[in-house]
Amino acid sequence: MTYLRNNCPASRPNVVLIVSDDLRAQLNDPNFFSDNGLPNTSNLRRLAQSGHTFNHAYANQALCGPSRNSFLSGRRPQHTEAYNFVDSFRDVGQNWTTLPGLFKNHNYTTVGAGKIFHPGLPPDNDMPYSWDDRMSNGTWEEWMYPTEDACPSGTSWCGTDNETDLEDYKTTQQAFQLLDNITSSQEPFFLAVGYRKPHLQWRVPNRVLKNVPLSSVSPPASPNFPPSTPPLAYHMPVDDFLLEFSDIEKCGSANLTDPTSAWFSETCSRLWRRGYYAAVEYMDEQVGLILDELKQRNLEENTIVVFFGDHGWHLGEFGMFEKFSNFEVALRTPMFIRAPSLVKPGGLTEAPVELVDMYRTLADLTGLKMSLDKISSIDGESLVPLMRGTDDGAHRMAFSQFPRCLNGVNYANLPLSVDDRNIWNSYNGGDKPGRRHEIKDLPEWKLTNCNEIAVDGMDYMGLSVRTSDWRYTAWYKFGSEGIDWTSDVSEKEELYDYFEGDVDIFNADHNFENVVDDPANAEVVNQLRNYIEKQWEKPITYS
Repeated sequence: MTYLRNNCPASRPNVVLIVSDDLRAQLNDPNFFSDNGLPNTSNLRRLAQSGHTFNHAYANQALCGPSRNSFLSGRRPQHTEAYNFVDSFRDVGQNWTTLPGLFKNHNYTTVGAGKIFHPGLPPDNDMPYSWDDRMSNGTWEEWMYPTEDACPSGTSWCGTDNETDLEDYKTTQQAFQLLDNITSSQEPFFLAVGYRKPHLQWRVPNRVLKNVPLSSVSPPASPNFPPSTPPLAYHMPVDDFLLEFSDIEKCGSANLTDPTSAWFSETCSRLWRRGYYAAVEYMDEQVGLILDELKQRNLEENTIVVFFGDHGWHLGEFGMFEKFSNFEVALRTPMFIRAPSLVKPGGLTEAPVELVDMYRTLADLTGLKMSLDKISSIDGESLVPLMRGTDDGAHRMAFSQFPRCLNGVNYANLPLSVDDRNIWNSYNGGDKPGRRHEIKDLPEWKLTNCNEIAVDGMDYMGLSVRTSDWRYTAWYKFGSEGIDWTSDVSEKEELYDYFEGDVDIFNADHNFENVVDDPANAEVVNQLRNYIEKQWEKPITYS
C-alpha cells in the first residue's frame, strides 16, 4: 500500500473513534493486561498506557441500537426515546447534530468503516447528515456493514483459515482505504471505525483460537441470580437471537422457558467464554493495525484516538448471557482516550462516567466546546477535567435504563403450586432443595426485552444509577405517557454495594446480594432514588 503522508499537521487534531460491540469491562481487569491474561489484549494495553483509562465507563442502555443512538446523538435514551430496534433518535430529533455531524459542520472530513450506527437506526446510516459526501456515493453499505459467512452447522463460535472473509478484517482494510482518500488534503478528519467482535457470532482465525485453550478458561464467577432481586431485573433469552445458534440449542435452550430449570452446563459455558475471549483477541489485533497505520502515516501525534465498547456482556454471571439488563456486567465497558500533547498519558479515572459524555469530551478536546452552545439539549459532561486532574470525580454518577415487557412466554407455568408463591431457583440451589427465591408477582416472569415492541406496548422501565460505592435500580411502570412516577417500586428495587471493589464479579464467586431491604441502607436508597427522579426530570450537571 502506498502511504499518503500528512506531513504538515493541521492546527486542529484529527479524531479516530473506535467502537467495539458487546465488550465487557473484564478487559479492565489487570489480569487481561498481563502476559498470561486471557485474551491477549496487548494493543489495547498499548493504547491505555499512552492515553487515559476510564475504569468505570457505563453505557446508558445495554443494547446496541439504543446505546449508539445515545452516544452518537449526545442524548440519553430518555431523550432519544429509542429503547430498542424500532425507533431512532431521528424520530424525535430530526434536526439534531450528531457527533460526526458536529465535526462535519466544522470542516472536518467525516468518514466511517464498520458498525457505527446500528443498521437501520437511523435509516441510511444517517446519510447525509453525519458523513462526508464521498460516503454517499452508493457504496456506503459496503463501508459500514461488511458481512461474513456463518459458522458451519450454525454454531455460535468457530475457527477459520479464511481471514479475509471476516467482517472486522474488512472493516480495517476499509479504514485504510479511507485514510488513503482523506489524508491527501490538509483538512482534519474524523474517522469512525466500528468492530463487530466480540458480538456473536464468534468466528475467528484458527491461529487466534489456538491462543485461547479451553483448559485455561474458567467457568463464570458469581453464577447465581442475586438473592432477593426482583424478577424484572432478569434477562430471559427466549425472545432474542441467542437461540438461533445450534450449539446453544443443544445445550439446553428448550429449558429456558422455565426459570426454574434455565441453566447451561459448565462445559457449554466454558466453550462460549472461549469463543468470546478469542473474538476479543482478534478485535484487539485489528485495533493494533489501526494504531500502527496512524504511526506509519505520521498521524499519531496529531490524532486523538478514542476506544470503548457500546456496552458490556454477561458470560454466565447471575445465570445470564448477552446484555439486556441493568447489571454491572451488562453496562460497564472499557474506555480509553489518547490525546497527544493535550492530556498526560498513563492517567486513570475510577469515577463513574457515561458513554454519552463522549460528545462533549471530543468537542472539548478539539476546541469545539463553544459551538455546543448553539446545539440544544446535549446531555453528558466533558471528561477533560477528569483527564487533567481538575475534577476528582467524587460526585460523578452514571445513569442507565432498560425496558421490560410482560407479553412474552408464560414463565409463570412453574412446577410448584401457585399458592406456594415460591420457586426453586436453579441458580441459587441447583436441582436440589436449596435457597428459595420468592416471587411476589408470578406474571412478571412473562418477560421480554421489548426488542421489537413500540413504546406504547412497554410495561416497565428500569432506571439505574451507579455511584462510586453503589448501584441502585428501580423498576417503574412505563408506557406511551412515559414513566409513571406514582407507581409502587417497593418490591421492584435493587441495591448492590461496591465498597470492596468489583473485580470479583469476573474472577471469584462474589457474594452478590440485593441489600435494598437492609434498614441500614434506607437513607442511601432514598438518596439514590432521589437522584434518579431528579435526573429524569432535569439532567444533573457537575459544573
